Amino acid sequence: MKPGGQIFTVNQSTALCSYALATYGTLFGQVGGTGTIQITASGPGCTPAISSNQTWTTTGALTGPTGNNFAQPFTVSAFSSASNAVRVARVTVGGRVFYIKQTSW
Repeated sequence: MKPGGQIFTVNQSTALCSYALATYGTLFGQVGGTGTIQITASGPGCTPAISSNQTWTTTGALTGPTGNNFAQPFTVSAFSSASNAVRVARVTVGGRVFYIKQTSW
């Protein structure tokens, strides 16, 4: 827009967001199950990106915010191995890591 022949520029800075997790991990047995990661954002307008490094751990739809709080549901598949084994997944939430450890027993 050029009011009065002048150039008018608007710059909007992006929100500087950080996140805190209520806990940083959980443990599951052979049958797997479901859980929820509780997340607090540093301010309004902040929504964390979510990813998992394992296919046996899947994430559902992020809910929130309620205030600056979010809830990230996840599902852990049953362990198919008959041997004594342990596996670990990392769910990354806004740069923070939530660990899911699962045992086959």
